[in-house]
Amino acid sequence: MATGAVGEPDWSELAARWKPVPKRPGYALGVIVLGAGVILLPLLYFAIVASVGYGVYWHLANNSPEKIAAAVMGRPRVNLVSIFLYILPAAGGIALILLMLKPLVAPRGDAGDPIVLEEFEESRLHTFVGNVCAAMGAPAPKRIDINCDVNASASFRSGLVSVFQRGDMVLTIGLPLVAGMSKREFAGVLAHELGHFSQGTGLRVSYLGMRMVQWFLEAAYRRDGWDVLLYQMSYSTDILYRLLAWFARACIGLGRLAIKVLALAAMAFCSVLLKQMEFDADRYEVQMAGSASFPSAFRRLAELGEAYPKAMEESRRMFNSGSRLPDDFPALVADYARRLTPEARDELIRRSEEKSNTLLSTHPSTAARLAAAANANDPGLYTDESPASELFTDFFAACRKATYGHFSGVLGGYPAGVTFVPTGPLLRASGDAQAGGDATSRYFGFEPPTWRPIFPAISKVPAGGDARAILDRLKAAKADLKAAAGRAGAAATQFRSMSEEIGKWEQARAIMDSGMTVDFKSLGLKATTRAGVSQRLDTLGEKSTEHVMVMDEAGDAAMRRMAAALALLGAKGIEQLIPDAPTRRARADALLATSGPLRDILPIARRVRLHVGTLSGIGDKINSEKALEKLKAFVRPVSDQVRDELDSARRIGGGVRDPVSRSEASQNLGETLVGATPAWRDIEEIILAGDTFVDRFGDTYRRVLGELVGEAEGVEKAVALAMKKRAKAEARA
Repeated sequence: MATGAVGEPDWSELAARWKPVPKRPGYALGVIVLGAGVILLPLLYFAIVASVGYGVYWHLANNSPEKIAAAVMGRPRVNLVSIFLYILPAAGGIALILLMLKPLVAPRGDAGDPIVLEEFEESRLHTFVGNVCAAMGAPAPKRIDINCDVNASASFRSGLVSVFQRGDMVLTIGLPLVAGMSKREFAGVLAHELGHFSQGTGLRVSYLGMRMVQWFLEAAYRRDGWDVLLYQMSYSTDILYRLLAWFARACIGLGRLAIKVLALAAMAFCSVLLKQMEFDADRYEVQMAGSASFPSAFRRLAELGEAYPKAMEESRRMFNSGSRLPDDFPALVADYARRLTPEARDELIRRSEEKSNTLLSTHPSTAARLAAAANANDPGLYTDESPASELFTDFFAACRKATYGHFSGVLGGYPAGVTFVPTGPLLRASGDAQAGGDATSRYFGFEPPTWRPIFPAISKVPAGGDARAILDRLKAAKADLKAAAGRAGAAATQFRSMSEEIGKWEQARAIMDSGMTVDFKSLGLKATTRAGVSQRLDTLGEKSTEHVMVMDEAGDAAMRRMAAALALLGAKGIEQLIPDAPTRRARADALLATSGPLRDILPIARRVRLHVGTLSGIGDKINSEKALEKLKAFVRPVSDQVRDELDSARRIGGGVRDPVSRSEASQNLGETLVGATPAWRDIEEIILAGDTFVDRFGDTYRRVLGELVGEAEGVEKAVALAMKKRAKAEARA
């Protein structure tokens, strides 16, 4: 949908206030180190190839089957053994040479055509990018590409050819960033990427360095028909073929090991420069958008990254249920990011804080980058907080173009037979859900945790009640809630944190029970024994119970308040105060009808959440059929239980119409929460289905509660306004 003209700042003034960003002290060192690596490591690589080649030549020129027979058997008589020993080193050396030269001749994978956003399509965005470049003193990109990735990047337009051409750059913008960010945050991200444009020498050297890393990695890991042939030969019935193949595979294995060492060295060289480049680019971002915007943009990127696979899973379900796909994938990603649970957001923050800086990291640690941005204490030049989508004349058209290209790449070509359906119906309740979440916190005075939810005390609006008596109950409940809400808010925060930790300790215990070693560091836990895990769970359980008691006191008061407000919709004569009370009552009844099934499904969702976390942790360690077979006795029963739990949840919600469905295909609560049944004993699909179910349970609960709170709040306001008007009328009379 096209947007109107949008006011922009005086860019000439911003350019006048822009301060040049000096290179960090480590920048020059990084360029020198990586430049040396770009020269020396390939030379070492080809030196190895030349050495092996010379060794093969020397062997063939100076040895013969006769000489080998004389040396090994004491007589120069050719036999199969001497012929074999003559051929074996040559075969292994040639195989190793072919392995190391293969990246030079192997065809490159087709990355597909870029999705170019021409200037005539979006002149407003091109103008904005040009203004940012001019203000920063950075060269403007020759082309702007768009895609559906949660990322933005600066790259050379024509690859290696552009390295030697000044300013031949392309800016790639992932439209989920635009859909999920403010103008200020997006301007900062653009400044970061465009800041790379100003890193001429460093950008070129780092590009060559990363191409070198890719080159080594292809040589070390890429498998092709030659590898398959050698593998088949190694199990041949012909003993000669088998020995040759095994020897060639051993030589290739040693060669790959050497190349992996070179790849690690190349990555270490790149890391020195890339970290400095990121720090410098961050300073462009901070000066453009300000120190305060930097952490919010970081969080937004993390949230959109977390939402991306959820949006892909939604798309997969649509495709499998009728060859349908959403026509605006960036909007779907942004929508999922907005609806992340508080627990998920806390986990993202924890992971980002724990992410460390290693020798092979291409980016500095999050903590170091946030600290550097905070120390700059820069208010920023561009401070517009309106949606970034306003920078486009027709943002939906751009998203649709990127969406078609995205799914064309996913499906391996233009998706013939696929129907692109409007994404709007999938998002129609999102704005209301977000507002409902805010209303819940405001109405209750605290936000109920997802895994300790509070449910309405009624399943249907009672009819024929006395309005005055109900108002008295409402007044008393509000007073009780006001007294308890403050402590409940602090308890809810502590409970969410403990709930996440308890889940991780339970996963650790389950992994121990499977006979595997727990990676405590990846879980964010301190290593301990099986007894230590149990002790920690007992301690957390006791502390959690204390917070639950505080929350339950406020939760009971909150439910009494909401029940009293909704009961007014069925009170005698309420239509005189609220004319649309029957319509409101019907909607409240539809929402209340889901509270019972959701309450029944809650224990299932808790168990599935634990099992999915356990299976995911174990699944990371299953890297072969042998490992899978070893753990089958533990994994299979758990995955089967998850599948059975999903069937139970579908049955419980199957008879209840879903009043907040995001999809026309989901007509009942069970279908919304669970979707299609995962394949029998397909562990990966079961984990994915369980993870989606857990997400949808929390999302549906919050949306139902949010809308109920909205109805209750609306009733209270309508009654208060009507009574106020009546009092004024009586006073005038």
